[in-house]
Amino acid sequence: PVSRQFFTQNLNNSLTFCGLDTKRYQSHSFRIGAATAAADLGASDIQIQNMGRWKSTAFKKYIRVPVLTL
Repeated sequence: PVSRQFFTQNLNNSLTFCGLDTKRYQSHSFRIGAATAAADLGASDIQIQNMGRWKSTAFKKYIRVPVLTL
């Protein structure tokens, strides 16, 4: 696994290299994106939990419903 510090530092370096504002992007956004994408692809709750190393059902708060489906 990649540490949060390592990921955040590399994300910030990449954003800076691309000329993007580092304050607009957070490493935590990737947890939301990964959980949402996995759910959209039909992953089971247990698969999403394992992927994000969640021990509880807190992962459900990370899954975003696309506006087009509302």
